[in-house]
Amino acid sequence: MVTVKLCSRLAVHNNTGTPTKTKWALLAFSTSNIENPYLNSTRSELCGHEVESDGEAEVLIGAENKVAFALIQAKAKFMRIILQSQMINEKKLAHKLDTVWPKIESGIPRLKSDDVAPLKKVLLSNWDMLQDLFEFYVEGPYMTQEKLATFIDDAELFPAYDTAHQCAKIFGRTCNYARVDEHHFDFTCLIIALFLAAQVKYNDTLEAGADALSSYAAMDELFVFNFVPLAERHQLQSVLKYAFCSDECLASLRPLNDDLQTVFNRYATRTQDIPVSVSLEDITEILCYAGMVADGTDTTLARSLYTQVRKSTIFGNDAEKVSGAPVEVSFPEFVEMVARAGFQQFFEADADGAGDADASEGGNSNTDAASLVSSNIVSCLVAGAKAVVNKNNSTTAAKPPPTANSKAKGRKK
Repeated sequence: MVTVKLCSRLAVHNNTGTPTKTKWALLAFSTSNIENPYLNSTRSELCGHEVESDGEAEVLIGAENKVAFALIQAKAKFMRIILQSQMINEKKLAHKLDTVWPKIESGIPRLKSDDVAPLKKVLLSNWDMLQDLFEFYVEGPYMTQEKLATFIDDAELFPAYDTAHQCAKIFGRTCNYARVDEHHFDFTCLIIALFLAAQVKYNDTLEAGADALSSYAAMDELFVFNFVPLAERHQLQSVLKYAFCSDECLASLRPLNDDLQTVFNRYATRTQDIPVSVSLEDITEILCYAGMVADGTDTTLARSLYTQVRKSTIFGNDAEKVSGAPVEVSFPEFVEMVARAGFQQFFEADADGAGDADASEGGNSNTDAASLVSSNIVSCLVAGAKAVVNKNNSTTAAKPPPTANSKAKGRKK
C-alpha cells in the first residue's frame, strides 16, 4: 500500500511559472502511458531513464496490463511487416539529421558527449512533425523573431506575460551560437532555439528541489506536452502519419487485415491475374460504397489521399507531385489511404469521443457513421478501415460505381 500526502501548493519554477515534475507527479496525473513517459519503456529508454525492475513495474502497471501491452505490441509488429513501405524509415531520417548535425552541435553550448545520442533520438522521433510546424508558421526557408514568438506562444511553452521576453533572448542567443544573422534563422536554428527553450523551461531555476531534467529529457518534454498537441490542433499531415504508425492504430488494424486484403484483391483482380495494385478509380468506388465519397466517379479525394501517403521523408518517399497519369496503389498504400479517408470523414475536434471505444475494436460491427464521430485521431483512422470492410461486400466490385445523383450513404460533413 502506498500513502500519498497532498500539499496545498504546487511548486513552480520561478523563471517560467511552470510546475516542477517528478516521476510520482507524472504517475498521478497521467491518464495513459503516452502521457506518462515512465510507463512507456520505449520513451523511458529514450529519455535516459532506467526501465523499472520487474517488481516495481508490476506495481506501476500491473500484471494484466503488461500482458495487454505485450499483445498490442505483437499485433502492431505483424502489421508493421505487412505495411512496411508506409512505416518510418529511420535510416533516411538519420541521414538527414546527420547532414545538419554539425551545425546543430556547434550551436548548442556545453552539450555533453553522453547526451548526443539520446538527443538525436528525440529529434528523429519528431523530425517530420517539427518540419511541418516550421512550414506552417513560415513562408520560405527562414523564420523571423516574430514568427518564433507566435510559434512558442501557440505551443504555450511559457506564461503569456513572459513569452516575448524569453523568445527575444532565445532568438538572439541562437543567432549568436549558430553564427547567423537575424535574416537567416532556418530550420536548423529552430532546433537550437528549442534546445535553449527546453533549458529555460526546465533547468534555469534556483528553486530548491526543482526537478531539473537532462538536455534530451527536457527536449522530449517539450514535444510531448507542447508541440505534439500544437501539431494536432493544426491537423498537420505528420500527425496522421505518427498516429497511423503507432502501436495503438496498428494493433487495431490487425483484426481487419484479412478483410481489407479481401476487398483489395476483389478490385485488383478485375484487371490483373495476380492482385498487386488497384487504381484511383477503384479506390474511389471503395470509398463511395463505404459512404466516404458521394460520387463514385470523382477521383479528387483519392488523388489527394495518394499524394498524402506518398509525401514526406518519414517513410522513405520524398515529396512528389502525383500527375494525371494512371496511378497504381499498393496494398500498404491502400490501407493508409482508407484510414486517412476515415479521419477526414469522422474527425471532429470538439466531439465527445463517443466513437472511441467502437473504433478501437477490430470487429466488424455495423455501426452507423454518426456514432463514429470522434476527436480521437486513431479511432477515426481505424473507423475508415472498418467502414471499407463493412460496406464493401462480395458484389460491390461487380456493380457500376454510384454517382453524385445517387443517394449518398453515411454521414455528410
